[in-house]
Amino acid sequence: MTDTLHEIHRIGLLPSVSIYQEELAAPLAKALCRGGLPCAEIIFRSPSTADTITSMKLACPDMIVGAAVSSVRQAEAAAGANAEFLVTSGFDSAITQYAREQGLPVIPAISSADKIEAILAEGIHLVKWFPSEQLGGLAKIHELSEKYPDLKFLPAGVHQNNLEAYIREPAVAAVSASWMIDPEAMATENHKRIEDLTRRTVIDMLHVTLSHAGLNASSEEQAKATADSFAKLCFGTTFDNVISYFGSPLIEVMKPGHEKGTLGHIGLSVSSTERAICYYQSLGFQFDWDTAKKRADGDTWLIYFQEEIAGFRVHLVSAKD
Repeated sequence: MTDTLHEIHRIGLLPSVSIYQEELAAPLAKALCRGGLPCAEIIFRSPSTADTITSMKLACPDMIVGAAVSSVRQAEAAAGANAEFLVTSGFDSAITQYAREQGLPVIPAISSADKIEAILAEGIHLVKWFPSEQLGGLAKIHELSEKYPDLKFLPAGVHQNNLEAYIREPAVAAVSASWMIDPEAMATENHKRIEDLTRRTVIDMLHVTLSHAGLNASSEEQAKATADSFAKLCFGTTFDNVISYFGSPLIEVMKPGHEKGTLGHIGLSVSSTERAICYYQSLGFQFDWDTAKKRADGDTWLIYFQEEIAGFRVHLVSAKD
């Protein structure tokens, strides 16, 4: 994937937006960014859509803004407005050629598998899959990913209560969604509601839960005894984790020399550490990159925040690790 598409993957959600009034673009962009989604796909509805893209980029220069287009003329207008990617209706070779000439990533929107081989032959490895639920949902995406392992999906038409399951699927690069763009809120210019819906959606996607609490110990004997006590309390089994003892999955007791935090540490489980990092950075949090642990594919699965909170270090950990 290109840098732009990789960043959309890190964010995890791509709002799909229709705007008919250009003056609404800037406040909407700010609401999405404040809510934790600094990206959007703007559906081309009229010539003024190009002005909408420009307004969003001016309001939020770091926001990734692309356009859903159905003709080369629309693609040209989007590129002139500094759109950073294009989404096409079906596989359009003319738009694809234009996008390649402009250095723009293109995401074909498809609803069947018959064009996939032609798409891959063009060097395109991400498709918008719509409407996903009607096309078989995650089961169909998984089936196609086994046949075409180099292909990634941007599913649209996903039910909000299925979001976490889609996000966890390795073949899903991100999810296209519009439920945070509440029509009534747009009509009444209630951008605070859009911001709140956006943040709620991001939190649902990240599924932040308490993984475990970490305690410090003055000796290995104390660490083992403390873990044993919590194992008994929590009906668990003490596990020696080299640098610590786990007294059930809920309590970790650090061995001397491996303490974290003045009082201890707290682990937060998330559906994707990479996406959680992206979200928390948008809120101004900083991370201690010296603590990052990565998988073979280069993705971070554990990392500590830079600052303590009330004497505790806090770290993120991927739920699947």
